[in-house]
Amino acid sequence: LTNLYADNLSSQKETVAHQLTYLSKDSTARLQVFARRHKLTLFTLLQGVWALLLSDYTDEQKVVYGCTVAGRPVDLKGADSMIGMLINSLPVWVEVDQEQYLLPWLKQLQEQLVEMRQYEYSPLVKIQGWSEVPRDRSLFESLVVFEKVTNNESLPEWEDIELELHSNFYWTNYPLNIVFYPSSKLGIEIAYYSHRFDKETIIGILEHLEVLLQNIVANPEVRLKDLSLFNAIHSTISSDLEKEVCFDFSLCS
Repeated sequence: LTNLYADNLSSQKETVAHQLTYLSKDSTARLQVFARRHKLTLFTLLQGVWALLLSDYTDEQKVVYGCTVAGRPVDLKGADSMIGMLINSLPVWVEVDQEQYLLPWLKQLQEQLVEMRQYEYSPLVKIQGWSEVPRDRSLFESLVVFEKVTNNESLPEWEDIELELHSNFYWTNYPLNIVFYPSSKLGIEIAYYSHRFDKETIIGILEHLEVLLQNIVANPEVRLKDLSLFNAIHSTISSDLEKEVCFDFSLCS
C-alpha cells in the first residue's frame, strides 16, 4: 500500500475529494478525559466509533476496515532508530453485538488492537493469502488513520489567535479514508472517491461521527444498540454505503 501526500493529484482531480471538520475544544477535551478515565486510547475510541457506524450503515454485525500502523513493534530492538517509513495497513475485523455494553466492547477492541501489533510488519498481500478472500477482492474498503501532527498546544500562543490544520489531503487507493488529527480540537477528515460518494453523504458521515462520539461520552453505560443514529439523512447514507462498501463477511467467520 502506498500512502500519498500531494498538493496536486492532476490525474485524479475529478475523482478524489475530501471534507474536513473539527470538534470544539470542549468536545475534544471531554473525549480525552473519557478515554483516560476508562483506560482507553483515543485511537481505540475513534476506531470503535467507525466500526459502530460501519455496522449501522451496512446492517452487518461483522465489519472489516483497514487501520494504519507504525510498522515498528515495541519489542523490535532498534525500531525507533530505523530510517524510513515503515507504515503499514492491516485489516481490523470487529463484531458489533448490539446487546453488548459499550465499555466492555471498547476494552475488548483495545485488547484486539494490542494483539494485532505483532503483525504490524506483515504485508497486506500476505495477510490476504492467509484469508479466504479472493485475490481480486479488497480486504477492506475504508481505511482509518490516526495522523500524528504537531499539537496546537506545542505551538507558540498568541492571544485571540488559533492555529488549525486545513488539510494534509491524506490519500490511498481505498474509496474511503477517515483521518483523525489529534490536537486541542480534534480534526476529522474524509478523503473519498467522488464518483462513488457524493459530498452530502460524506458530510453526513462526519456529522454522525461527531454525534456518536458525543453520545458515547454522555452515555458510557449503555448497550451498543442504544447508540444507533437516526436522522433525516441516515437512510440515504446507509443506502450509499451498502452499495459502495462491499465485503462478504461470511468469509471471516
